[in-house]
Order: sequence, then structure tokens, then C-alpha cells
Amino acid sequence: MRRMLMIRVAHILFSYELGGAEQVAINISRNLSDCYHFTYFSPSGPIQNSVMAERIEYQSFDPKQIIKLKREIEATKPDIIHAHDFKASFLANFLFRHIPIVTHIHQSPLWQTTCNLKSIAFKHVAACVSLICL
Repeated sequence: MRRMLMIRVAHILFSYELGGAEQVAINISRNLSDCYHFTYFSPSGPIQNSVMAERIEYQSFDPKQIIKLKREIEATKPDIIHAHDFKASFLANFLFRHIPIVTHIHQSPLWQTTCNLKSIAFKHVAACVSLICL
């Protein structure tokens, strides 16, 4: 029987504690693990225990070492990048032009509803991503 290659997905989050966005990434990874291989990237902290308890591959990163993070993500050879917050979305679109990006925003900050530098920048990011989930 021929073995199917799994699609590799890199979840990127800038939070290090368990919250709503983190739980969504964990649930996606747990429920779709038969079809996809997931790697969860975030700064180290309490979230690491939650992710690893679900047997999801986890890699921590230092938000100040972006080039190192880029290399670590590229080493996992993701087919898709799933960015779960504004920072992750900006970063993914800046660093990975050749990989499809899903932006999944789990919050609604006030700046998002007005015209300002952040909302204009995110509008540019939104034009580049493959799929946006708000």
C-alpha cells in the first residue's frame, strides 16, 4: 500500500500562555492530525506544556531573533503557514512569500475599525494571504 505524504502546517503564535487562539490551534492540530502534520511555534512559556500534552510538535522561539525563527520554520518544510495573530500574520507575510499563508485573527482591537497605520498595514497583509479567518 502506498503511503500518503502529509501536508505540513506551521502554526505561528506570539503568545506563550493558553488562551482562545492557542486552544483553536491545538484543536485544529488534534482533530486533523490524520491528514496533516502540525508544528506549533511560539515563545516559550506555559503554552508549551499544553501543546506537548496533546502530542503536537512544538518549537519555541525568541521574538527578537526573527532570522533564526525563519530558519527553524523553513527546516520543518511547511506547505502552509497558519498565523494566529496580527504579529504572526505580519511576520509570515514578510518572511515567507513562497508559502501559502492562512491568517486567523482571534481578536478585534479598536485600531482595526479605524484608518490608521496599523489598519493600513494589515490591509496590505490581507491582500497577500491565501485565506483570512476573522
